[in-house]
Amino acid sequence: MNNHPGHPVTYEWDFDDGTSRVTELTGAVNHSFSDSGRYNVTVRAYNELGEDVAWVSGALLMPENQTLEKPLT
Repeated sequence: MNNHPGHPVTYEWDFDDGTSRVTELTGAVNHSFSDSGRYNVTVRAYNELGEDVAWVSGALLMPENQTLEKPLT
């Protein structure tokens, strides 16, 4: 990973299910949803200065007790 300004170095995940946001050093994440439903999941990428350099958001329809295991690509 390139650590020049503008290149992401941390990723913050919001799973829209009432849990705390998750910060990771890679784009990979595991998260379990305890209830079925529609969730608007958002991931933001920050550079070493703490600036928001990219984000993506999308809706997921999750069956009950499923785990999200998806690397950011």
